[in-house]
Amino acid sequence: MTNKRTIRLNDKQLFIDKKPFIMFSGEVHYFRIPRDKWKVMIENDGPVTFILESK
Repeated sequence: MTNKRTIRLNDKQLFIDKKPFIMFSGEVHYFRIPRDKWKVMIENDGPVTFILESK
């Protein structure tokens, strides 16, 4: 049996299974952060559901 989810989008909001879904985004310019601070930045990033990378 598969679990089907409903996704709906209106002009202001995204809904998944009829519940509002809020997306947060941000970016890090690694070249602006001293290399010795990278580990601290990654460890303190908090829970991440998924990561997207752009090049």
